[in-house]
Amino acid sequence: MNARLVNLMRDYRHYHVKAWTVYSHFIGIPVVTFSVLIFFSWFQFSLTNIIGINLAWLGIIILAIFYISLDRAIGIVTTIGMILLGWLVNVLSPDGLTLKSFILFLVTFILGWVFQLVGHVIEGRKPALLDNFVASVFIAPLFIVAEVFFRLGSKKDLQAAIK
Repeated sequence: MNARLVNLMRDYRHYHVKAWTVYSHFIGIPVVTFSVLIFFSWFQFSLTNIIGINLAWLGIIILAIFYISLDRAIGIVTTIGMILLGWLVNVLSPDGLTLKSFILFLVTFILGWVFQLVGHVIEGRKPALLDNFVASVFIAPLFIVAEVFFRLGSKKDLQAAIK
């Protein structure tokens, strides 16, 4: 088991103990991630005259490497989720920054955070990102996928290590 993963997950878990907080994050984190991918999809560049990429896909690639380096199974499932969100961004916002994509970004960003903040009101704790913004933002998608693994009876050793 990866010690770095255990430390990151333990720190994040400390802010997400009650079931309702975790459930609110099952909705809020993917919605906020989707909105952030919309934002980063507005910034595109060309690697060559033939190959172009936007920052959303570049971020997905970098996060995939990071997540899989922490835990192969959880990282792969998280990466699949990120790819699906990236694909949905391409479907719903294919033309870069437009009024439609800006409104979609704004609405999903606000709704995603509302879901999560409701969870933290129930928890009675401030969000983890107020203490460690970078680690919280990057570990959140991995955390909710790990929670699914735990609920399916898998990764018991990781679950015990982060309690």
